[in-house]
Amino acid sequence: MLGMRPYEEKMADGLQVLRYNVTAAYNSHYDFIEGKGWNRKRSDNPKSEHKQKAEPIGGGTAGETDPHNDEFNWNPADGGSNRFATVLLYLSDVAEGGETVFPRAKGFDDQKGNRNELAAFRQTPHASLFRRGSWEESLVGQCRSKLALKPKLGEALLFYNQKPDGSRDDSSLHGACPILEGQKWAANLWVWNDYRFGYNRPRAVAAQQDTKFRATFVNKSAQRVQLVWFDATSQRRVAFGHIASGGSKVMDTYRDHVFELHQAAVAEGALDDLSRVRHFSLEEGTVFVHE
Repeated sequence: MLGMRPYEEKMADGLQVLRYNVTAAYNSHYDFIEGKGWNRKRSDNPKSEHKQKAEPIGGGTAGETDPHNDEFNWNPADGGSNRFATVLLYLSDVAEGGETVFPRAKGFDDQKGNRNELAAFRQTPHASLFRRGSWEESLVGQCRSKLALKPKLGEALLFYNQKPDGSRDDSSLHGACPILEGQKWAANLWVWNDYRFGYNRPRAVAAQQDTKFRATFVNKSAQRVQLVWFDATSQRRVAFGHIASGGSKVMDTYRDHVFELHQAAVAEGALDDLSRVRHFSLEEGTVFVHE
């Protein structure tokens, strides 16, 4: 699923085991690392002082990153590397609280529901655990009104931090809801799209930067088509949107990549050789025409 066969230390931060006691939480944040000089709005990532981390018990190299290092390319959209996916393993059940919440998940943007849930929480015995108006209390409101997954022993949560084009997926914003009763044990694993910070890129990958170029795909046929990148390594297909009849699409890519055009009506998860209408091997030229 993650294209890692077998597991490779250079492609992951390592497994980190965490323990959350009552009131412990982690405010909403991104696992995608902002590199030095990236001009994000301050509201895009919660302030560090508003985070209360769980207690790290040990394991892995998680967190050993330096976003201020300007010698490392953190931008996957420009050939760099960053956290591609997060795997969160639940190592215990939790009596109350401790969910993993996604405040920016689509379909869960009802602010009124958030206020109502927070008001209801203030009527419960657990309300005394937090100062009124604190970030922990506010997080509880989100945990009860947004997309949230309750921890269950033996289960795991997988989500992606990047979009197919390498940019940050804003819907990956997530937090660890406060523990109201009991204790939570968990372990996380961050998987990178390429060699992570602290490791030199392999020569073959570094050399690939010299083959980067901009390709234009033109659709002169009478039908709308879907532009798809075929990853030969993982044998998976990634859709990059549609091209209308008479339209075109520009992509920053590499000369050894393979793109395909598929029937527009086919869902991304159902893309296969039968739905393909054109194959492009980007070895020569910069403009690729489908007629």
